[in-house]
Amino acid sequence: MKKIIYFFLIVNFALITEDCFSQWLQQNSNTTGNLNSIYFVNSQTGWVCGVTGPLSTDRIAKTTDGGNTWVRQNAGTYYVLNSIHFINDQTGWAAGIHGTVVKTTNGGMNWYQILGINLDLNDIQFIDSQTGWVSGIQVNGVYRTTDGGISWSYLFNDYIFKRIHFINSITGFAVTGGINIYKTTNAGLNWSPNSFSNTGFAAIFIVDSLYGYSVGEPSKQAITTNGGLTWDTSRITTSFISPRAVFFKNRYIGYLAGNNGIIFKTINGGMNWNSQSSGVNNDLNDIYFIDTSIGWAVGNSGVILKTTNGGGTVGINIISTEIPKNFALLQNYPNPFNPTTKIKFALPKDAFAKLTIYDVLGREVATLVEEQLQPGTYEVNWDATNYPSGVYFYKLISGDFSQTNKMILIK
Repeated sequence: MKKIIYFFLIVNFALITEDCFSQWLQQNSNTTGNLNSIYFVNSQTGWVCGVTGPLSTDRIAKTTDGGNTWVRQNAGTYYVLNSIHFINDQTGWAAGIHGTVVKTTNGGMNWYQILGINLDLNDIQFIDSQTGWVSGIQVNGVYRTTDGGISWSYLFNDYIFKRIHFINSITGFAVTGGINIYKTTNAGLNWSPNSFSNTGFAAIFIVDSLYGYSVGEPSKQAITTNGGLTWDTSRITTSFISPRAVFFKNRYIGYLAGNNGIIFKTINGGMNWNSQSSGVNNDLNDIYFIDTSIGWAVGNSGVILKTTNGGGTVGINIISTEIPKNFALLQNYPNPFNPTTKIKFALPKDAFAKLTIYDVLGREVATLVEEQLQPGTYEVNWDATNYPSGVYFYKLISGDFSQTNKMILIK
């Protein structure tokens, strides 16, 4: 007589939270050297630079499978490279100490030096195949090229720029690590500062002609919504220590990375930042995303981290994996609320979901969810501590489904 033994696994799905789906996974970088910069042109092809091969010319590594494998490339220089930038899968540049700038036009199979000065360079950016800039630790100003790096013009000024970010051929921004955020409207020839007390800005990212973000110490951020005319430093809602890089994919979703493996994420344009578990204690030097889900961070001792779900949506819990019959957006609870409330929604299939908050005038004030999700029922927390009392609307869009509900904040 056969005996049939059944094993039952009972799972409390209410306990399955963001941590189950929010993760940064470490990749094998094939090096123990410090990695300073990363750039991807699509979900599969990317490069890192730094000290990938100690005491050799292997200062760059490339992946063509999303980071599963990294192959060292001969950068043609023994000097450490601090920044790398590509405009397509063939043409790219990297810059480093002793004024080194190298270029490739065949995806990194060959690199050749196009600039060599006795000054350490920290950042490089190109906006097309011809126009680019480099700045550095010891360079008072920037060098600019308009012929792809064949020749460079030195644009003298009194500032040593740590990071630069141009949005077109004439408009750019920069930070020095000090109290100023600089802007140029003539391709870098002249720079105008915005000064802030008690702040050292370490990184900057400009999303478009209006929105830009800069982060620094101690636990500081500056946000512009008018193209750098003014910067708001009042929205400090968390403590991040020693940030080294900041990256925004749009006006709302952004990340910062820094010392001791810190990674923070915002989904409401810097109104709130929430920490994510990187799984490492290494200092992280750069972070890059190709969309709202897929991104990488690199750091000291050869660390390369990857996420395929944006590190997870801040404050989202999956409370049931039972597949619902239909899309649904439920009424928030409590309602009215002060200052936090919970919003539930259901997805009957794998779908990209966006959950957005609007004020009574129809202005978008927060994005709570914007990512690909599996079937199930979800719950999202909205903390409205920094929002005024009033009527708000929350809207879920997923494929052809769209629904809007009303809620009331009373303080």
